[in-house]
Amino acid sequence: PSQKIFVSMKRDKSVFKRGQSMVELIAAMGVITVATGSIYILVARSIGYSQTVTNRYAAVNLAGEGIELAKRFIDTNVNQGRLFNAGIGEGAYIVDYNDAWLQPYADIPLRFDQATGIYSYDGGVETPFRRRIDIRWIYREGAAEELRVHSVVRWTGRGRVLNTVDLEDHFFNWRP
Repeated sequence: PSQKIFVSMKRDKSVFKRGQSMVELIAAMGVITVATGSIYILVARSIGYSQTVTNRYAAVNLAGEGIELAKRFIDTNVNQGRLFNAGIGEGAYIVDYNDAWLQPYADIPLRFDQATGIYSYDGGVETPFRRRIDIRWIYREGAAEELRVHSVVRWTGRGRVLNTVDLEDHFFNWRP
């Protein structure tokens, strides 16, 4: 008797499933790589911007301190019975909290004393900040009745970009 043999012509789907799994794996790895790379870039930029903001904050405070130090010399003049602008000539100066008077400008960096938290030109760690105090007299009716004080702080930041903070204040001879 003849026997009929039935051969199944069904395709083995496991071969296709293995290929599909490989494509899914490659796609998943691509998504993970892009996501991880994006997070890394975001964190790196955040750290860089954090340093930029920290430097700008310090520079604004150093510029403000420059204005206050110039004002201290005006107040010293008045308290000692001198004209408000006595001994304060027009020009560019450097000054820090422990200076007895304005010093001629020199392009030198401020230093930071980590023990005291104070910026000065003496001792401590060198910083990128350079401060210049510009003083100009403004004349009214032939007399110097006003001082214009610019406090300019410069530093080199990320990417070697020169940054500047420039604050200005005016002081008047309002005391009799």
